[in-house]
Amino acid sequence: MRKRSQSSMEYIMLVGIVIVILIPLFSYIALELNNSFRLNQAEDVVTTLAKTADVVYAMGPGAEKIVKLTMPSGVENITFSENDIILKLQIFGGLSEIISTSKARLVGEIPYKKGTQWVSVKAIESGFVQIGEYNDTTPPSVIETNPNGKIIGVEGTNIVTLEAYTDESAKCKYCQKPNCNKNTTYEEMDFIFEGEAFYHESEINLPGLGQYLFYVRCQDTIGNVMEDSAIINFTIVEAYGGEGIETENVPPEIYLIAPSNNEILNYTRVIFEYRINESAEIILCKLIINGEIASTNTQIVKNQTQNFTMNLEKGNYTWQVNCTDSFGNEGNSTVWNITINATLDTDLPIVNLERPTNNSWRNYNLVRFDYNVSDATSEISYCSLVISGELDGGGDINQIITDTSVNENETQTLIVTLQKGNYTWNINCTDSSSNANTGSSAKWFLRVNSTQEESFITSCAGWCGYNGFSGGVCENTISKCQNTCGLPYSSTNNCYAGDDASSQYCLGGPESDTCCCIP
Repeated sequence: MRKRSQSSMEYIMLVGIVIVILIPLFSYIALELNNSFRLNQAEDVVTTLAKTADVVYAMGPGAEKIVKLTMPSGVENITFSENDIILKLQIFGGLSEIISTSKARLVGEIPYKKGTQWVSVKAIESGFVQIGEYNDTTPPSVIETNPNGKIIGVEGTNIVTLEAYTDESAKCKYCQKPNCNKNTTYEEMDFIFEGEAFYHESEINLPGLGQYLFYVRCQDTIGNVMEDSAIINFTIVEAYGGEGIETENVPPEIYLIAPSNNEILNYTRVIFEYRINESAEIILCKLIINGEIASTNTQIVKNQTQNFTMNLEKGNYTWQVNCTDSFGNEGNSTVWNITINATLDTDLPIVNLERPTNNSWRNYNLVRFDYNVSDATSEISYCSLVISGELDGGGDINQIITDTSVNENETQTLIVTLQKGNYTWNINCTDSSSNANTGSSAKWFLRVNSTQEESFITSCAGWCGYNGFSGGVCENTISKCQNTCGLPYSSTNNCYAGDDASSQYCLGGPESDTCCCIP
């Protein structure tokens, strides 16, 4: 009997040893399997998008497919760079890039939070393939028009071909003065150019000799419309077999106003002021700095002070203004000198998020957002907390909270009440320079899992959550906080025996008078 008891005990001990060995092994295997599963999901996302982009690209503009994607956890971002889809994934203790390449040039933006989502992949008129959302808000520009100046009519008629060149694919329309003016909108213009890419033309038969002025506006394939009209301006001075007409050949007179000649400026944002005396209509003025065109203006009011605004680096400059009237005559102002005695601020504020950490869960709805910001050159003018969320009860929420009292290199705090749901948040900060440079933090994910504000009044967990931790427990000694919470004891981050907050949030007397915060 004694030998049997001894054998049983040895067997139990052997089983225990095996279990102790196997538990870490199973944990490791489970972790590796999870990593492999997430990696496969990430590869499937970029491969699916690339293959679908190839399909709609081959079908041509207007073709669209909706694809189902399952996003793994740990995705930092997804970007489109020319033909590449780049997914950055936190995995195996580091940040990995998963890349897939399409035959098409890609644009767009898609959310990358964990879970299943449906994404649009569409071939658009510009030749790109648009994935998800596409935030092109820049209107096209007319970079050249023809004819401009004096021309000679065609024999027997006055047929003229109007031409406009744009910097992107667009549709263009035009109208003729006096039936319209520079404020006429794209929708109100009478005539349509042929050509929907970069070159646009229209052949017209004009009634005879004289001056003609046309206004042009264009709309790109996304729907962005030019805010200001381009101009086609010319004078038919002679038709073959006919007589010529007299045209004005007096150039515009241009007078510089400010900054004055040889002035020294202790700032980098400069407003160049000038004035034009001219009877004909002015169609174009150019600001020329150090002999090169720095800016142009087609919205000119004669006999009133006009201006250009430029940001200049520290140094010495010459400047003048050149203007062209509707007869094609050009006039130049005198040349003035200025000295800039300040450094141009082009660096962006650096914004770092602190709490709540990325992918945090909060079991209370009063959330404290901590961040810090620094700027190498200028002070910080203001920062904005940007929150976007999907509520459990339905609907979306978008909030922007602005902080105008910001101290650099110190933790800044904004406190917001949020409803139960999933959120992304980031901080944008703008400096006080003339450029108003804006720097943005990364976007972090936050889950708010409760709508009970009462937890902040009665619980240690609420107190710790308010201070940016994931929760809290009440213990009767500080040493238990150190051993069980994984957070070194700190009177800054924890309540402690005798503290007012401790007695308020850890009720029960001396057996539970220390609040431990959990990271």
